Amino acid sequence: MDETLRENRNYWPFFLPDGDHLLYTSGSTNPGIYVGSLKNPMIKTRLLESASSSVFVPPSGRYPGYLLFARAGSLVAQPFDADRLSISGDAQVISPVGIRPSILGANFSASANGVIVLGLRGQLQAQFAWFDRGGKQLGGAFPSEYHTPRISPDGKFVAFRRLESIGRSSFWLLDLSREAFSPIADDSGALAWSSDSTEVIYRRNDFTFFRKKINSSGVGVPIFSGTSTVSHMDWSPDGKYLVANRGQFYSVDGKHPVPAPLEPSGGFRFSPDGNWLAFQVQGKEGYEVIVQSFPDAAIRLQVSTAGGSYPSWRGDGKEIFFRATDGRLTALTVTPRNNTLLFGPPEPLFQIKGELSTAPFTAAPDGQKFLVRVPLSDGSDAEEMTVLTNWRAGLKQ
Repeated sequence: MDETLRENRNYWPFFLPDGDHLLYTSGSTNPGIYVGSLKNPMIKTRLLESASSSVFVPPSGRYPGYLLFARAGSLVAQPFDADRLSISGDAQVISPVGIRPSILGANFSASANGVIVLGLRGQLQAQFAWFDRGGKQLGGAFPSEYHTPRISPDGKFVAFRRLESIGRSSFWLLDLSREAFSPIADDSGALAWSSDSTEVIYRRNDFTFFRKKINSSGVGVPIFSGTSTVSHMDWSPDGKYLVANRGQFYSVDGKHPVPAPLEPSGGFRFSPDGNWLAFQVQGKEGYEVIVQSFPDAAIRLQVSTAGGSYPSWRGDGKEIFFRATDGRLTALTVTPRNNTLLFGPPEPLFQIKGELSTAPFTAAPDGQKFLVRVPLSDGSDAEEMTVLTNWRAGLKQ
């Protein structure tokens, strides 16, 4: 990814006929459909502001080449010259199409001879709701636009990420005592709490990290800039360090020596006493949960034994939770002994249903209830796909 363009995630590569140039969709601070080159990777041209997967259909007979992409819930076609790498004319609607905003995707494909197949199903909708340790839902669910929750260490607030538009999200704060939402961080992709629950650090989509008191207005105080995408991060309880995507450490005030980075990893969570860091790494059979001493990294312990991700500590550090490979929320007791930790046998609590591509749960500080992602549909119902063969005839030439 190109740091000069502030690219934080790129999707949906599609090679053009010359085998050198390719279309791709960027979730940078300037999201859109771009064309790049293998021979000269530094040359990148933004074709469209629409952040959507795209496909090129070559010219055929009297029809020009078309760039197919999604805009406002519709599949559209716009004339595109693959030799000159330029678009012309206006985009014209072909059909409604399903959208997956979290990955900037649209539910369609097209062959080189212009046959399109598409579906109306987009992202599976889900809501977060409270569940007890036995898997019983406690009350109603929160609106589906709120996801990726982070519960404050004191258990009084939940920071939810809300998708505002394709490629853009913000964080909203839920005061549990009043059941009221308020915005806390605009145009942001990741957030972490201070140990006293009075502040957050969040990463804005221009890669700048801000420190902000939750009862203050404005954007907060910029503290440093990163160089890559961040979706997972956590703030050490002593307030000195931030760990962010792929295991990079930062000194929050710039005054402390930075520990060596971890191996590529994610799902970071400091223990409540700050002496340990839990995270997930890619193993042979999927992700595994690891706990490592901090900051010296002298002791490394594997928590999960058959796959696991998204670790979370109980507020007193005596239990750790994670999602097992089979989708079950799993708990292990944690006992400090002789400068290390002993883990009890895994205790499956209940099944987390639906898609598991994003953080599916977060634990309350007492470990007695959890905010869990609940799909509004399990996706098991068959989706009807539509095949379009003569769509170019209906476009204005």
